[in-house]
Amino acid sequence: MVDGEQPDGALTPLADAVEKTIEPPYRAAAARSDGAVWSVIAESVVIVELPGVHGEVADLTVLGGMRELTVDGAPASSSTPALDALADEHGDAAVHAERVDGDLFAVDVFPL
Repeated sequence: MVDGEQPDGALTPLADAVEKTIEPPYRAAAARSDGAVWSVIAESVVIVELPGVHGEVADLTVLGGMRELTVDGAPASSSTPALDALADEHGDAAVHAERVDGDLFAVDVFPL
């Protein structure tokens, strides 16, 4: 997914350079340094499907057996089995998910 409008193929050289060092899926950002020179950073990302989440950002915190879910900053009571499973892998954890496309979210897990 690309934020903003770019001509077809404009980002191919940047993506090719990134994929020499990191496997998809990944999150990347690029900024023009000077003229035709660009700086790129990339990090691996976990992609999960979260059907039924009706916002752009979901945050799940699990601490001492207590579960708190927010969607777009507002408390939510819906079930998110995929986020729960990721949190359960780490015990106490904060899980942050940002919509990528449709029901697909990029997820970061922060053990607490």
